[in-house]
Amino acid sequence: MALLTPTAPQTPRCSSHGRTAPAATPGATAPGPRHRNTRRQLSPEQRQFAESHLNLAKQQARRFANRHGIPYDDLLGAAYEGLCKAALGFDASLGHRPSSYVVPKVKGELLHHLRDTGFLLRITHRMRELWMKARRPVALGLADGEIAAVLGIELPEWLEVRQACGLRPVPLEEEGE
Repeated sequence: MALLTPTAPQTPRCSSHGRTAPAATPGATAPGPRHRNTRRQLSPEQRQFAESHLNLAKQQARRFANRHGIPYDDLLGAAYEGLCKAALGFDASLGHRPSSYVVPKVKGELLHHLRDTGFLLRITHRMRELWMKARRPVALGLADGEIAAVLGIELPEWLEVRQACGLRPVPLEEEGE
């Protein structure tokens, strides 16, 4: 990136991370789906692609609902968002099966949704990541010291993560019952 001089026109700053955006060129397209504030509409072909893969999104939402004890309807919107992102990014010319691209996109969006909304308290991203990595060792019944070793962290840090993240989320409606 060239240094800006006082005579050079200022380039706009991206609102999400404060870096300078590249100068607009004629015929350039808007930034991709990485930027959350960017809204792009699906073309008719992309819309048809998404509609033909609705069952994959529903299937992944159902799996996450069963696994995490969260209502299916709460996850369906995130699954559909992942499906739309997959429709925007899928390139049939690469010769891959659509499901090989759609399923990871939908799962990723569901994971983002769970990480953002799945806890009663605001928990740091690092703690949530450690908790997600510890799911399998916890399910295998490993001791706390062994789980900490698997994660590569100290035992007190693991105990803090377990205490903060170990309880299932409780909807506010159920607390008073």
